[in-house]
Amino acid sequence: MFGGLRITDRNKAAILSPGGCRWKRKIEVLIDAILSTCKGFTYISEEQQKKIIRDMMVKDQDYDSINSRVVYKWLNMNKDLYFMDTNKA
Repeated sequence: MFGGLRITDRNKAAILSPGGCRWKRKIEVLIDAILSTCKGFTYISEEQQKKIIRDMMVKDQDYDSINSRVVYKWLNMNKDLYFMDTNKA
């Protein structure tokens, strides 16, 4: 998940097609890092992770660019609500 888009191998193949630009490789690294960060919060559903990220892009006054550290900070800030719900079940 990235910006509401599902990242698949087909998307990555298009990004890394022969003759692709160096920035396209950087995008793949960024997406992989963000996806890896999100996998650490398995108790928060993918839909809820998307909502947290969308909401925090608007609310976080320190936000100026997306990266895995920012996503980790946002998910970590909101994890208690979801972690508590998981333990109640």
